Amino acid sequence: MADLGENRPLGYDVFSRYRGALMGFAMAWVLLFHTFHLIIETPWLKDLQSLGFFGVDIFIFLSAMGLSLSWTRKKQSYGAYLKRRLVRVLPLYWLVTGLYGLCLRLAGQTSIKTILWTMSTLFYWLNRPSYFNWYIPGLLFFYLLAPACAALLARVKRPGWLVAAGSALVFPLFHLAEYHGLGHLVDVIGRVPVFLMGALMGVYIARGRELTPKRLWLWAALPFLVPVLRPLTAPYYLPSTLAFAFGCVALCLVLSGLAAVLPAWAERGLELLGGCSLEIYLLNVVFVLEYDRLSALIPRFYYSVTICANILLGVALHYALKKPMAWLTAKVTGSASPSRPPEGGGYSAGGRSGR
Repeated sequence: MADLGENRPLGYDVFSRYRGALMGFAMAWVLLFHTFHLIIETPWLKDLQSLGFFGVDIFIFLSAMGLSLSWTRKKQSYGAYLKRRLVRVLPLYWLVTGLYGLCLRLAGQTSIKTILWTMSTLFYWLNRPSYFNWYIPGLLFFYLLAPACAALLARVKRPGWLVAAGSALVFPLFHLAEYHGLGHLVDVIGRVPVFLMGALMGVYIARGRELTPKRLWLWAALPFLVPVLRPLTAPYYLPSTLAFAFGCVALCLVLSGLAAVLPAWAERGLELLGGCSLEIYLLNVVFVLEYDRLSALIPRFYYSVTICANILLGVALHYALKKPMAWLTAKVTGSASPSRPPEGGGYSAGGRSGR
């Protein structure tokens, strides 16, 4: 079976080869989702907008895949692994949230205490006041979890069953969190299954598993379990973030196929969007939070102007920080950082209001 136009067997590594384009698709979807005040009349486009938070799930899926693959293939200490991930995310997060927090403080709209809680990322777990969202704290949690998850999946012969069991346990955990007043944690809890699915893909890639017709049919059929499960889970609803785990592999396969047939310039554009997605996402959160102020300055074509500005500023920030980040990575880890996006970089991406 040909691999999306290439003369070799179709394997799970298709996600790795089209990872940049998939991150670009996810970032575009998140940007569409964050156009909260845009009225869309076209039904299918309106539905696409309302489901844009799934772009974050794609980021988490791809992040888990990359983290799992890296841990499975390369011998490394947990400390070295963690340093490389943290040095990519935290300095950029501190830069954006610190400058934004300073502006809010000068405008009298926040306190030093809130700024410190926000920059610490602990605000999410301890339910403290903040002016940012859950994505970066959630991403760091998945960073911490990934090595143990990958190691466990790599040890068993049929890791898919382990992922299914772990995902099933998340359903009652999700509702227990809400019942016990921990509803602020459900953004991360609800995405554990898609994280596990991504980690599974990383193990499959490391093992060189092929996507046989039988497996393709399995992934294509899995999303149809969602309408079957919804009545069975009543009165405890099946959250969309949990349900997405059933369809994330099929969706990413479809998007990989689309990326394979796009013109070269379009694929490069998606890869650029994906490679700069962390910067774009963090700035996008600021644009979303500052809608009332900015929309008064740009009364017409607000989203056309701000989305273009958001992308351009994100790309500019990415390349402006490229050399300083490479230097910082070398100082912290003792080796230079590759210029590609890190495992887990991306919107977060919702993740990185609503992601």
